[in-house]
Amino acid sequence: MVRLAIIRTVAIGLIVFGPLMLWFGWKYQKNQNRLGMSQAFNSVSTIAREVNVYQSDQPWVTQDGQEVQLQSFRGQPALATFVYTTCTHTCSLTTLRMKEVESWLPEDMKNRFRFLTFSMDPEVDTPERLKEYATRFEAIPPQWSFMTNSLDEVKSLAKLFSFYFKKEGDIFVHSDMIAVLDKEGNIQKQFWGSQLPEKIAETLQSLDQSGKL
Repeated sequence: MVRLAIIRTVAIGLIVFGPLMLWFGWKYQKNQNRLGMSQAFNSVSTIAREVNVYQSDQPWVTQDGQEVQLQSFRGQPALATFVYTTCTHTCSLTTLRMKEVESWLPEDMKNRFRFLTFSMDPEVDTPERLKEYATRFEAIPPQWSFMTNSLDEVKSLAKLFSFYFKKEGDIFVHSDMIAVLDKEGNIQKQFWGSQLPEKIAETLQSLDQSGKL
């Protein structure tokens, strides 16, 4: 927990001391685009089981430079999200939130869960850069996977999550989302906005106890 506190301090520092004008510009753009998103900010949604994100047979490349198919994650429930490594706003906090969720889970669930992060900026986010990003948060494989692919593949996957992103200059306007996947890759729930890690962990335990993961 001490390490998580240090990581949290660093992540918050990045936001506080980032370029303020850039931040306000991003916030304005995000608010404008949010009106067209299918999910409300800071909410929880339940998704039909037929939405399966492991249906693609295209290989993705991990932070270790290994090619993997999403189908290879079948058999373990997972949390999934999208980030880009040069983000100075919410991406670091989203990754930190997932890391804190991991710390809230019972040991038996920690060992069964996977944490999947997809880059929305494949042009910049090479495996090396993704590995640096993962190391910053002590997000250690095999439980944690940070992946990149072609922009078309990223867009196709994002569409399944109803995840919005669009490049505007040097930044991305994007949703803030963490999704819960069952062991078959079906989306069970999605958390939009700044949900508390303990709340997400409680939801995971409830879904697990009810046999939905």
